[in-house]
Amino acid sequence: MKTILMAEFSDIRFDGRVLKQAETLSKNGYHVKLIMYNSDISKIINEKDLNVTKVHLPYKNRYATKNIIKKLVRVFSTIKILYHYFSKILFTKSDYYHAHNFFIGWMLYFSSKIHKGKFIYDAHELIWDETNRILKFGRFIERVLIKKSDLSICPSSYRSEILSKYYKLKEKPLVIPNYPKIKNLEMNDLLRRELNLNNNAVVLYYSGMLSVKDRKQDNVIKSLSFVDNNIVFVIIGFGHENEINYLNQIAKELGLNDRVRILPPQKNTNLLHYTKGADIGVSLLDQKKLFNQYHALNKFYEYVSAGLAVLTSKSPQFEDDLFNNGIGCIGAMCDENDIYDIAKK
Repeated sequence: MKTILMAEFSDIRFDGRVLKQAETLSKNGYHVKLIMYNSDISKIINEKDLNVTKVHLPYKNRYATKNIIKKLVRVFSTIKILYHYFSKILFTKSDYYHAHNFFIGWMLYFSSKIHKGKFIYDAHELIWDETNRILKFGRFIERVLIKKSDLSICPSSYRSEILSKYYKLKEKPLVIPNYPKIKNLEMNDLLRRELNLNNNAVVLYYSGMLSVKDRKQDNVIKSLSFVDNNIVFVIIGFGHENEINYLNQIAKELGLNDRVRILPPQKNTNLLHYTKGADIGVSLLDQKKLFNQYHALNKFYEYVSAGLAVLTSKSPQFEDDLFNNGIGCIGAMCDENDIYDIAKK
């Protein structure tokens, strides 16, 4: 049986794209070893599920931001977990080495050379217009990795075109979209029961990473003041403590505590049941950034596959998704920075 070593710097419980790929490969004759972190554990856990071996690396301080001590602890935790990644990856012999970003990708590339395996680079994001110094430096690493790869992959045709032009690739990356597999998932009242909502409640729903700067959850909360009182905003996600505290603070100041519910993250398999019980999926992104204009969000496609109407920002990719899909209009676009437009749409 051919072996694949797959690693990503994200939480092993919640990264839908990586988990879907590992599961699909395992069902098609490959043994997959998946190395990722888990922000809820204190020691390394090895888990075997059919042909997938999951290695959970502890990273409890991933989102600690309350004070300088916690921030310093997070720095030391990051150094420690990078050592774990490096040691696990470098000493694993495999037929294929599947990287999901530059951050861990260079380790997989070196290991593929040492053990003479094939190297696959999966370009999740478009990073070169980011101001973050790590990401700005990362584009130089990514340029090397994507050109050295035996196969490059990305999640949308738009991104494949852009990556190809930016890095001057001889061949465009293979497109494997972030479409979820949802079969026999029935309508349910899971969200309403757990939150004790009445039957008239309309559930506005966001799942995934909390990021006020990029994903505008704060503006959605502010827009609730201008819509019917039966509309409730439910967030299921993970993020830094200060992000969660900020969103709760806005809801409190506006008197919207009973209409804004922030729930802890769910495993990807459980999450779809919550998604199916919502009414409108929220997918707002800061359109100043290139990678947001040409999104490839797991959660957006989960909303669509679960039958939700979707509220999005205005972008070429969202326009195609909402209106040029062969089915008909499945949502509305708005200005993510205009709370009145969000409320109107």
